[in-house]
Amino acid sequence: MIRQLRLTIALLFLAGVGASLSIRQISHADRASQVVQATAAVSATRETTPVPHTGDAADDPAFWIHPSDPAQSTILGTDKFGGLAVYDLAGNQLQYLADGAMNNVDLRYNFPLGDQPVALVTAGNLANNSLAIYRVDPATRQLVSVAARTITPGLSIYGSCMYHSPLSGTFYVFLDAKNGSVEQWELFATTGGRVDAARVRSFGVGSQVEGCVADDEAQAFYISEEAVGIWRYGAEPGAGVARTQVDTTAVGGHVTSNIEGLAIYYTSSGGGYLIASSQGSDDFAIYRRGDNAYVGTFAIAAGNGIDHVSNTDGIDVANFGLGGAFPQGLFVAQDGSNDTGNQNFKLVPWQAIAAAFTPALTIDTSWDPRLVGGGPLPTSTPTATPNGTPSPTPTMQPTSTATPAPTTFTFNPVADTYVSQANPTTSYAGSTQLQAVGGSSAKQAFLRFTVSGLPAGLAVQSAKLRLTVVNDSTSGGIVQSLSNTTWSESMTWSTGRRSMVRSWPASARSRSTVPSRSTSPARYRAMARIASRSACPAATPIRSATPRARPPRRLQRL
Repeated sequence: MIRQLRLTIALLFLAGVGASLSIRQISHADRASQVVQATAAVSATRETTPVPHTGDAADDPAFWIHPSDPAQSTILGTDKFGGLAVYDLAGNQLQYLADGAMNNVDLRYNFPLGDQPVALVTAGNLANNSLAIYRVDPATRQLVSVAARTITPGLSIYGSCMYHSPLSGTFYVFLDAKNGSVEQWELFATTGGRVDAARVRSFGVGSQVEGCVADDEAQAFYISEEAVGIWRYGAEPGAGVARTQVDTTAVGGHVTSNIEGLAIYYTSSGGGYLIASSQGSDDFAIYRRGDNAYVGTFAIAAGNGIDHVSNTDGIDVANFGLGGAFPQGLFVAQDGSNDTGNQNFKLVPWQAIAAAFTPALTIDTSWDPRLVGGGPLPTSTPTATPNGTPSPTPTMQPTSTATPAPTTFTFNPVADTYVSQANPTTSYAGSTQLQAVGGSSAKQAFLRFTVSGLPAGLAVQSAKLRLTVVNDSTSGGIVQSLSNTTWSESMTWSTGRRSMVRSWPASARSRSTVPSRSTSPARYRAMARIASRSACPAATPIRSATPRARPPRRLQRL
């Protein structure tokens, strides 16, 4: 009997480039008056190969930092008329995947896939309204598709961005639509080194949205309502719809419709900046990360033999030193009008942007995004340079992130079966599916996991049970613990059911509703918060059952 259902337990370890300053008048079509503001002017030092397609094709970039040699890092760039490209830091195209109309792209490190952490990439495919998922092959620096299936959300994808929770260690992707709808999907590994997703949250912003970014440390989700302003929401699935406006396109604001891409510059001290593409004024607004106070605005002017940047959609920024060309970080922006051909992406050293302001912006190369998610330390990390002071050659020493890194332990079940009220003396130990249903013909599924090998002195903070579900209903289900830890797979409804059930308190049990699906498998999820390791016995049996009549829920062994 093949058992590949998994219980995942997350443990929180409590443990020189020139620039100038110019003044220009910015016209806001939707304002009653005009605003005059100071705009710092910087220039790109490199640009990427143009995307293959003509027109408004290039859209959104994202960085991947090489695990041992930052100079070998890459830039991912979308071509919304055809696919996804990978560029080196000189702007040369290394790979082009003609996988569809990719609009926005994002990346997170240390996603647990198989027996190793990987850099996971997601992109919204407008061609078939699906979520594309890739991993980065560090040996080739190229992308490999790992989507478990065609993942179609309940909205028409336009923008997307990723989030890693510092509370649970879970990875998510936010998807948004032109009508202002937003969905949050949890990403999880399946068998065969594939990745699937399940919707955990949905809400509406108002009018058209696209650009978004998540602040993993602050558990914050930022999104651009293009004609209105920038909003900050909570990034956790249970955060609800409460929000704060960061900036507005109205009188007194610092951005001009359309507001497009968003990016976050992290520092090791918890500081840094939120950066927004103000497409209507061809420049970029900067805000402090913590209180989101406005800092200033910069534009990318012509220089170094490279044309100016205008009509920008997506942006990204890396605080980390990326070798000799960009030792103090890098900002990349899509250029809506490239003078040498199709649209492309422009690269600006972060120190040029930092030095363009008075006082200078922070330069801190010590915060390492490759450490987020609890992965292994890379072999080299540059040192911090505060307040825009130029840094010498990076020091090759590892540093740690300020974010407590959750560590994940995965346990396969040691026993699994189900029992049926309609056939009270029948054992289903040899069945290839688990079934759970309520009502007068109830069926109850049983799983037992042996939790062992945890480091001494660490407390279990949460546990997740992940199951692939077919023949699903919309009623949801419950998960309970059992007082009897010695039950056998050969048990029947008559010999081993109700006497073993010990319900967890309401605060420690959650019901999960899964949308009904007729073709693609859904995922059934239940989470239990565990306060300490003493509350998690060596043998932890878990029962999945549904509380009322509904069609059978078959929990298929993968």
